[in-house]
Amino acid sequence: MCGRFTVALTKEDVEGFLKRDFAIDVSIDYPFPRFNIAPKQDILGLISIEKQVKATTFTWGFVPNFTKKDGQKLSLINSRVESLEDKWFLKEAYKDRRCLILADGFYEWEATDLGKLPYRIRKEDKELFYFAGIYSKSYGPRGGHLTCSILTKQARGKIRKIHDRMPLMMKAKQAEVYLREGVLDESNLLEDKELFMYPVSKLVNTVSVDQKECIEEDQPIRLDL
Repeated sequence: MCGRFTVALTKEDVEGFLKRDFAIDVSIDYPFPRFNIAPKQDILGLISIEKQVKATTFTWGFVPNFTKKDGQKLSLINSRVESLEDKWFLKEAYKDRRCLILADGFYEWEATDLGKLPYRIRKEDKELFYFAGIYSKSYGPRGGHLTCSILTKQARGKIRKIHDRMPLMMKAKQAEVYLREGVLDESNLLEDKELFMYPVSKLVNTVSVDQKECIEEDQPIRLDL
């Protein structure tokens, strides 16, 4: 699962990564940095239109385009990659409406006797990476806006020690292959050795808290991660 994530970079940093990774030369209108991005909030991602990669905003929580009301019961923040074929609207989105979601880290919670303890997972080099996603053009109350879902898979490596699911994370070259061709396999994903996981404050449990303290390392409870 992926229920919170971060883009703890400046607007200038993100623009620089997009120019380097996808030759996108654009001034982004988005409130960077973000330290605690939550479902139902607007997020920044990439889509391919007429073979051009373009930046756009989505509401995080995929609402199928046949939904006419608020769609909250059908709002999917995550979609299992193993089950995309099981629902026709997810299968269709994977075929025709793939997207990339910008991130430099995400949070996961470990269930313990002390309650759920949050961790942040990021790249070792602290650079931007991309979640594989799907999107829909929703026709609810905000008619015509884009909603999206992050694809997840069975967890592996260090993440598996705290949770059984993880988002599909890619670097730019592999991400562009997914965006343009829909190719997804283990060789396209970030390797476990490229990831760093560390405990963070329970501040991240509160959706309204979006500050730098959310990503700062906290006193570890376990020493074997």
